[in-house]
Amino acid sequence: MKEIKGNLFDGEYDILAHCANSYCTFGAGVARQIKDRYPQAFTADLATKGLGDNKLGTYSQAVVNGGGLTIVNIYGQVGIGNDGDPLNRNAQYDLLFNALYTLAIRTAKIRLGEKVVIGVPRLGCGLAGGSWRIVEAILLTIEEAFPNIEFHVYTP
Repeated sequence: MKEIKGNLFDGEYDILAHCANSYCTFGAGVARQIKDRYPQAFTADLATKGLGDNKLGTYSQAVVNGGGLTIVNIYGQVGIGNDGDPLNRNAQYDLLFNALYTLAIRTAKIRLGEKVVIGVPRLGCGLAGGSWRIVEAILLTIEEAFPNIEFHVYTP
């Protein structure tokens, strides 16, 4: 895993993944920026609207830039926003893990040992109130299980 100080949208990666809630809003934070830059990712999110909370722990995706980039909406957040209390956080670590692990399995099958870089912000640690140390451990666990996958974490 590499931590990179810089703009997520200026990074070099094969997949850009971010944490989303189950409400199909993309109204703030990284999700809003993705909606503005890559409307196909929001369209993929809207296609899951009928699933409601049943999509938590999964993901949707959209291929953009003529097939050169995949945007992945990780459904690892219950609710919108956060009140600052770690016990009331909207980021759900088990849901983040499930969605990311499933993404890793599918990516490893498609790419067959090829190195794949997944660019992420600090997933669920901004507006959703998650702890970076816990999310970092999730990412490292996935990298250990899938040696061809490397996360690049972008921080402003």
